[in-house]
Amino acid sequence: MIEQRTTPEGGSVGPFTEGLGAVLDAVADGITVQDRDGRVVYANAAAAELIGFPDAAALMAAAPGDIVARFELLAEDGSPLPMTALPGREALAGRHPAPLTVRFRIRATGEERWSVVRATPLAGPDGAPTHAINAFQDITGRVLAEREARDAAGRSRQVVESLPVIAWVADASWMPSDRWSVGASYQWNPKLREKDLVSVRARYLLPKDGVVNLSYRFRRDVSEQTDFSFLYPINDTWSVVGRHYYSILDHKPLEQIAGVQWDSCCIAIRLVGRRYVHNREGELSRGILIEVELKGLGSAGQDTRKTLRRAILGYNRGDLYLVPPEQTTGQPPTDPDTQL
Repeated sequence: MIEQRTTPEGGSVGPFTEGLGAVLDAVADGITVQDRDGRVVYANAAAAELIGFPDAAALMAAAPGDIVARFELLAEDGSPLPMTALPGREALAGRHPAPLTVRFRIRATGEERWSVVRATPLAGPDGAPTHAINAFQDITGRVLAEREARDAAGRSRQVVESLPVIAWVADASWMPSDRWSVGASYQWNPKLREKDLVSVRARYLLPKDGVVNLSYRFRRDVSEQTDFSFLYPINDTWSVVGRHYYSILDHKPLEQIAGVQWDSCCIAIRLVGRRYVHNREGELSRGILIEVELKGLGSAGQDTRKTLRRAILGYNRGDLYLVPPEQTTGQPPTDPDTQL
């Protein structure tokens, strides 16, 4: 059956079938039709509920001003939204507006809701728009859920930022033989979700107190370096020393050492060439160090032993042990410089 509805002023609203009305009443989105004067000439049940009327008939009977007076219209960002910006007004002007997210505040309760509003013009016989078909989808639940998720993430971030810096540290070492030792360290920052420190190192102990060291070190936002150093005995009295300490970030050496030493029972002579960074600007200095040591009496020249002991870990074999191994086995301690 086709029903002809009219406005209170007698204006025709066009034919609607009862079947079509039943279909539209089952739609979850609100649907209204308004004429050029802004009066609602059709509304489904969802539209009446969303706008705050008991039923569709009450909504259609209300004057346009009474409907608008119920709400404070706002844009999505909370700024005031003029009536002329609504898609229905755009459609009545003959345009095809894009969907618009409308935020509105119910004046009676202060409650805020959000809807995505769409509008399509309905043309008359002369092609001019006579009505606007409005469809609005309530997205309040989605908006509030997204806002709560953002707030929860913000609260979690504040809690994490207020905590002291905690790092996860892993360290491993392995000695496949008495002469070989390898190790690695890793430090992870869960707050920043990135590594703070990485260190990989290897050492080989040569006969006659010789040693070879190789290491890689990374510290976030500070340094990335490689280090190679050695003490290599040629025979019982002669040995060579060296170090190449390099900054990967700066693409330059931090320290380079090359030297030779002669060591007997009573006298030691060391000749060392050194190139190193000597200030914060990264400028390099060069020098040649020579020292003659009379064991038990003193030495003349620069303190090359101290320089080599700092640059080459294991130059003094006892520096490799926090507790000398001979003390853990009950054996009498010996001179670490003569220990194999």
